[in-house]
Amino acid sequence: MRTETATPESLFPFSSIPAIASLGDVGPVVSDGESTGQFTPVRSASSQAAPEEFSSPLAYEEDKRPNVGFIGVGALASTLAIALSDAGWKVEAVASRSNSSARRLGRRIPGCHVEADPQGVVDRCRLIFLTVPDDAISQVASSIDWPEGRGVVHCCGAGTSALLSPAQGAGALCGSFHPLQTFTPLPTNEDPTTLATLARKRLHGVTFAIEGTGWLRQALQSIAADLRGHTIEVSPENRPLYHASAVMSCGALIALLHSAAALWQAMGVDQKTAFRALLPLARTTLENAAALGEEAATTGPVARGDVDTVRTHLQALQSLAPDILPLYTELTRVLVAHASSLSGQKRSELERLLAKFHGADSRQMKKLSASGSNHNDGGQFHA
Repeated sequence: MRTETATPESLFPFSSIPAIASLGDVGPVVSDGESTGQFTPVRSASSQAAPEEFSSPLAYEEDKRPNVGFIGVGALASTLAIALSDAGWKVEAVASRSNSSARRLGRRIPGCHVEADPQGVVDRCRLIFLTVPDDAISQVASSIDWPEGRGVVHCCGAGTSALLSPAQGAGALCGSFHPLQTFTPLPTNEDPTTLATLARKRLHGVTFAIEGTGWLRQALQSIAADLRGHTIEVSPENRPLYHASAVMSCGALIALLHSAAALWQAMGVDQKTAFRALLPLARTTLENAAALGEEAATTGPVARGDVDTVRTHLQALQSLAPDILPLYTELTRVLVAHASSLSGQKRSELERLLAKFHGADSRQMKKLSASGSNHNDGGQFHA
């Protein structure tokens, strides 16, 4: 979500460059060809003639889409490239620091050329995805001779098109295309049809934060539409909020499960057993949130107004797992604030109870910070 969600993996050995971040206002959306709520549907490139701007000696002439290349072959790039090819886009070329990775991806995509270096991809393709690690984007962009009019995008969730300023200075159109999704490597032993289906499934319904102008913006909208996704456009100043939200929805979920499992360790149960027990609960909660909405999916003592149960939790945490007490307290505050089922009296009781333990939280946190404690083998929040 780089978001830990979208993390294009590694490719070219360049020195580190600080990564930036991404978010904006809600824009056009597509879901199986239908609009949803306040969103405006985006017609897919396959159902609508693309602008003549797409045309170029290097454009994919069959339907006027620009042909596509990838510089950097990690989990995100492989998934996106295979899904795009299956959706009818011409993925013309790939290059990677690891030539074996590039060859493996090239074999999975009909008509795809494996280039020895990034320049070969740029020379062959009109739309280039620069899917290298975040801190290498500017370095790689500055190492390439960009012909005027090329489109180049990165997939960094925390970065604006400013990361591509070396390409922009040469006359390229620059943007970003960040899938709000987490990616792991695709299986290596699946047949092409199964692999394409898996890649498309991973991107179906995903929201893509896009940035770009002219034909590049239209191409990115068409890509999202053809992948049956949604698009948002995020203003540069809001990109850190966008990416922080992504991290909270991905990596922070793992941190939360880690903290929950740590309580089982305090009971003498190993972490593997704890995760096996907790994952079905977490999975069903997310499924309920998707099907019913967050409010209807919220269950537990706060939703029921069981003040005494929450009190026993707080007391036990204070005594047996004080490093997790602040996390539990703050999460419970959020639940209390948003639980519409609570009566005014119950809400007030819970707020007073949490305030009582909040002082203990603060003192405990200061104590842990000063001592450098690593209680329960997980740090202050086991995150």
